[in-house]
Amino acid sequence: MNQGKLRVELYEDLKDIGPDELGPNQIGKRVVLPSSFTGGPRHMFEIFQDSMAITRYNHHPDIFLTMTANPSWPEIIAALLPHQKSIDRPDLITRVFELKRKALMKEIEPNKVFGKKVAHVFTIEYQKRGLPHMHELTFLGGPDKIRTCAQHEILKHHVWKTGYALRDTHEPLRKKLPWTKMVIPFIVVYIVRGHPVDNRDIVPYNPHLSRMFNCHINVEVCAGLQCVKYIHKYIYKGYDCTTMVLGGDNEIQQYLDARYIGPPEAACRIFGHRFHEEVPAVVRLEVHLPGMHRCIFNPSESLETIRARGAYQKSTLTAFFSWYASNKDAPKYTYQEFPQHFTWNKTSKIWTPRVSGFAIGRMYFASPNCGERFYLRLLLTVVKGPTSFECLRTVENVVHSSLKSVCVARGLLEDDDEWVQCLQEAAVMKIGYQLRRLFSIILTQCSPIHPYALWKQFSVHICDDLAHKIRTLFAISNPSEAQIEDYGLYLLNQLLQESSKTLLDFPPMPQPNENWSAIVGNRLILEHRQLQIEAQQARAPFNVHCLNSGQSTAYDAITSSVFENKGTMFFLNEGAGTGKTYLYNTIAGKCRTLGHIVVSVASSGIASLLLTGGRTAHSTFCIPLDVMEDSFCGFKKQSIQAELFRETKLIIWDEVPMQHRYCVEAVDRTLRDICDNDKPFGGITIVLGGDFRQILPVVTRGSREQIVNASLRRSPLWKEIVILTLDVNMRLDQADSGNANFATFLTEVGTSPQETVKLPSTIRKCRDLNELLSTVYPQLDVVDASTPTFLTERTILSARNEDVNAINAAALNIFPGDAISYLAADKMSNDDEVDHTIANRYPNEYLNSLDPTGLPPFKDWDEKAMDLKEKEYDIKKDWDEKAMDLKEEEYDIKKVVVVHSPRWRHQIKTFERHIEAYFG
Repeated sequence: MNQGKLRVELYEDLKDIGPDELGPNQIGKRVVLPSSFTGGPRHMFEIFQDSMAITRYNHHPDIFLTMTANPSWPEIIAALLPHQKSIDRPDLITRVFELKRKALMKEIEPNKVFGKKVAHVFTIEYQKRGLPHMHELTFLGGPDKIRTCAQHEILKHHVWKTGYALRDTHEPLRKKLPWTKMVIPFIVVYIVRGHPVDNRDIVPYNPHLSRMFNCHINVEVCAGLQCVKYIHKYIYKGYDCTTMVLGGDNEIQQYLDARYIGPPEAACRIFGHRFHEEVPAVVRLEVHLPGMHRCIFNPSESLETIRARGAYQKSTLTAFFSWYASNKDAPKYTYQEFPQHFTWNKTSKIWTPRVSGFAIGRMYFASPNCGERFYLRLLLTVVKGPTSFECLRTVENVVHSSLKSVCVARGLLEDDDEWVQCLQEAAVMKIGYQLRRLFSIILTQCSPIHPYALWKQFSVHICDDLAHKIRTLFAISNPSEAQIEDYGLYLLNQLLQESSKTLLDFPPMPQPNENWSAIVGNRLILEHRQLQIEAQQARAPFNVHCLNSGQSTAYDAITSSVFENKGTMFFLNEGAGTGKTYLYNTIAGKCRTLGHIVVSVASSGIASLLLTGGRTAHSTFCIPLDVMEDSFCGFKKQSIQAELFRETKLIIWDEVPMQHRYCVEAVDRTLRDICDNDKPFGGITIVLGGDFRQILPVVTRGSREQIVNASLRRSPLWKEIVILTLDVNMRLDQADSGNANFATFLTEVGTSPQETVKLPSTIRKCRDLNELLSTVYPQLDVVDASTPTFLTERTILSARNEDVNAINAAALNIFPGDAISYLAADKMSNDDEVDHTIANRYPNEYLNSLDPTGLPPFKDWDEKAMDLKEKEYDIKKDWDEKAMDLKEEEYDIKKVVVVHSPRWRHQIKTFERHIEAYFG
């Protein structure tokens, strides 16, 4: 099997490799399971997209039918041997169900039991008891297409009937009719035998089909897309799983998660029966830019052989161009209409005129973030009979430089007025680096129509800080405007690479002319060189003398592995407050002062901020969001990320226990590949840290066994990991016996969980809220006793906002003085996409009842009497200008009431910060 050896790369990138540069085993990415692998995630998603293509062509499905096997079919009973039951013969159940299914499809299509059928989609699934179950969508055509309620009523009276079963378990009728909950678009309540009956009691069925096939068959009209998603629900929930008990002393280790395949399903796969079928067939059409088709190759082949094969490799798109280039007088069709009249020969890679049958074309999806590929797909839906990529770029004998400009010329896209306004506002208050970051976000996330026009209009503002940088970094005393703009393009390109994009993805954006990278080098390595300089200036090694014994032991073991290139894997097992972050930064600082590159990551963004030079693990390693058991990271072997990791000596990964073990295994698999080293993580010393007593990986609707199985401790890497432990809580004064006992209590709660937790005697238990307040805030009712220092030295933590409000209300009642109520001015924020005539239909009392997160309540209290002055500001007004207005009018900061409005949700803190700055 060569599946584990195959690699994939774009043909254009293969052409750029020189004869004396990288070899085939040093380029591209490893190939994972293709979409043709039955049962794989990509296969499930592709067949769902094929069904949606049929739905697009036929507008919507008309009939939703389900059919379940009957183990008491006479054909099964007659073939059983003595003392056998149907459950003993899964082969019989499978064969008979397949024959019944074919007979049912014959009844629907040739016999037209529902009318003229033009398409159908069905999937077979197996219930836990093993019986096959079919979901089928029927698409009707011509006058039989269900488009009105009148047609639904005709079908209801002539094609099928509806039985009902009362929800009362004592009702005798339940014993006569099947019980199935269905949802139909018409809800009518009837009174039957004194009981209300509605759509929940309806069982739509076809008497003719039920009588003919003697099994459970439900039939209903459907006019939406939810039924298409329903029959493909396995793309969301995955295949059937089971948990097997293997035995053993460990409660967790005796379980093993596995895919569940029952005997009838296994027999169906052996017999080669279909699990999914689409009629008509759907032809998947490739969408790629010139030279950007994928080339799959074996690294053992020579680079010349790979490039030669890629040069002559044809795709459905290039063969489509070739057909019209050779047959210019042929009828013109769009790319998506072409498979209706031509067939694709996968062996010879050519299109031939269709002799019989029918097929629907489906182009692969491309999001607006895909740049020119998105606009290529957009053009292929409207341009008929193009002969080449250049033909697509031609409109009224004018050849455009980019596909995006072609879309604009054809009126398929809008203008960039909103992005012009955004940059105009930002240019007033933002510096060059912030504007470059904003411009990169607009390019990657907003897909502007004329990116080069935006660049020319705002390049002066975007590059306003670069003259000083050029003088400092490149010793150019008087840089010209062209050099400044060119360096700005280089930096913008570096920002785009963080999102796996380049300026080439946004034509006609210019490319940097100067070879700034020859001076600056790899931007990722440059960032780490800067961290090395900062570590040398910070004199980090002196922090070693502040480590306790446990930290010192871990420090010596890790640094020894780094300095001696041992490539050891460590797991730092520590609880909260044991000084792990301090140890991480100390080790990283020591290694950086010696010129080593240290990559510090964490599983969460907040944890990464505590690490010097920290980033999230997903952004650093390009871990796929939907990580699988055999996944690789999303960067190529010749990328700047790969170059960085080949220079890396140490990786620190904090909060690993909350990460799925597949993420760690994907990083290990990728580093072995790019470093050409079969040692764990490519021979790089790695420190994994965290506390298994805290948050474990999140498995959607997972059982205890599934969550534990996703943990790092179940990974094959765990047996090679050296475990280091930190057990001294550095936040507590260990000289105090009470603190030491409390630290021991916290450790035991997580290490040896009990059903009933016994609190230490030092923890006081309060009978009610008043006793809690009097204990935490003594003398709260004494005038002038509650000083700011007194209040900020203590706090009451609560998990629910309702409890916080109750505690605050009780505390305010104890305060001396009269309470004054402050009311907020609530109003709806305007939305350009909503009709303004209905914007203010919510009464004020309803708005006042809302308590959104992050905003003060409608009513607030203050114990000190003060004048109430309100001032409402335009939301578009600059924060600094608002603060200056308050200062000039001599408003007291404590007397200003900020209007409570949902549109200020993300800006109130900024407003308060500016006011405090101006009032000092």
